[in-house]
Amino acid sequence: MSRNNPVGAVYHSQGRHEEALVQYQKALEVYLAVYGQERRGLDVALACNNRGIVYKSQGRYEEALVQREKALEIRTRVFGSEHLDVAASYNDGIGSFYHSQGQYERALECYQKSLDIKIRVVGNDHRAWRT
Repeated sequence: MSRNNPVGAVYHSQGRHEEALVQYQKALEVYLAVYGQERRGLDVALACNNRGIVYKSQGRYEEALVQREKALEIRTRVFGSEHLDVAASYNDGIGSFYHSQGQYERALECYQKSLDIKIRVVGNDHRAWRT
């Protein structure tokens, strides 16, 4: 379930994708109003990611990828490139998207970036990079 918009998450779970998108757009507008265009908050990244999930469910794959890439860009800007949330964007956001589309080379590139970040951040023997 979405941490920042449970109403949108419920609509998405019910297959009510257009209603979910409306809720996620409302959340995005609130976050942009609070954080502004220049300093986007992490909730903006989460809202973009959520919209990407809904677009993918609708078969709107190009729009889904754009939203997931926006989430990655925001997380990278907020945290820098060496952070577990950035690794998660590469793994769960973009890598899994490419994987589901049969674009295995691109998926592997993203999964490898995610794994490399996790290893650099927490080391080889930490459970975080295995999830």
